[in-house]
Amino acid sequence: MLQSSGQSEAPIRLHEESISPSLLARLGQLVDSGSLASDNATRAKLSDWFSGEFGSAAVYLTPSCTDALEMSGLLSQLAPSDEVIVPAYTFATTASAYLWRTEALRFADSLAERPCVDLATIAPLVTKRTKVVVVMHYAGLAVDLDPILAFCREQGLLLVEDAAHAMGSRYRGRPLGTMGDFGTLSFHHTKALSCGEGGCLLVRDAAWKDRADIIYEKGTNRRFFYQGEVPRYEWMELGSSYVMSSLQSAALSAQLEVWPQALERRKALWQQYEQLLAPGAANGWFALPSVPQWAEVNGSHYYLVADNEVSRDRLIRHLAVHGIESAFHYGALHRSRLWASRSPSPSLPNTERFASSLLRIPLHTRLTDDQQHRIAETVLKFYKAS
Repeated sequence: MLQSSGQSEAPIRLHEESISPSLLARLGQLVDSGSLASDNATRAKLSDWFSGEFGSAAVYLTPSCTDALEMSGLLSQLAPSDEVIVPAYTFATTASAYLWRTEALRFADSLAERPCVDLATIAPLVTKRTKVVVVMHYAGLAVDLDPILAFCREQGLLLVEDAAHAMGSRYRGRPLGTMGDFGTLSFHHTKALSCGEGGCLLVRDAAWKDRADIIYEKGTNRRFFYQGEVPRYEWMELGSSYVMSSLQSAALSAQLEVWPQALERRKALWQQYEQLLAPGAANGWFALPSVPQWAEVNGSHYYLVADNEVSRDRLIRHLAVHGIESAFHYGALHRSRLWASRSPSPSLPNTERFASSLLRIPLHTRLTDDQQHRIAETVLKFYKAS
């Protein structure tokens, strides 16, 4: 998926993390404490910060976004026959999080103009067995949520926002991840806010909190025991080790110190790409991200859409020769080896087009303006010479 080449010019990486100057001090404090076990105090402060930032009824910091998605699957209490609608253009764990409880997945196609679903691609898939709808805000581009929210309430469906790319993005002024019943964030090293790996589950309604606490603590009621509400804790239902580690918590607390500046820099880089690559889009060489008026992007990823797979792959090789890393993103899940072996799926043309023609180019806070101009010039020269 990713190619690079050693050149005389310094190579430009697809992803680089923005490291807080206080990171070593934070980790040192953890080491000096004499224990690398769960640092409940730091995690509690982080949870309070995310609760205030997102207005969620409950926040669960997890080892990964995959874990947060799996928690949402357990909270949904899926029966084997219940159906879950998921985007076909997303990472595998957006779907696999629900396969632990049901094999009845239905894949929604993307829109023609951007790799996100909307109500028009979801509604035709709903049946009497549908219980959960999952949307994914690709590259921090908000899905048009209000119509989906109204539809899910009318139909009695749970809505999950996979906001792995969307920390800092907004929909009509509201933070992504906060409008569905559950929202999930990622702090993977490729994301806008990173602690190397990590995730977060945002729970909108406090009515879910008691069950979420049990699932979070390996399926036990340990939280109630620590609060003196039960004489001992015991296994109550299915759960797992969903608690973020102390090392991750220390790193994330440090990273939040530079988050405002990192977010603004990413957003500025996104806007600069829009200007630098506009001539190529105007010539019809490729398409740039389509940003609706109601969406505020966070600069998580930047991408362009080539005419076809051959052109996309040639551009990847061309960039690599010039020391620039680039990559395509997801394969179409409904065409994946796992799913094709389980259930035949109809063609989803927009998803298949993005899977074969979308290309990501570098966007991170260590990217300089000169490097960004070099990337844009290299892309445009490729098409001028074609």
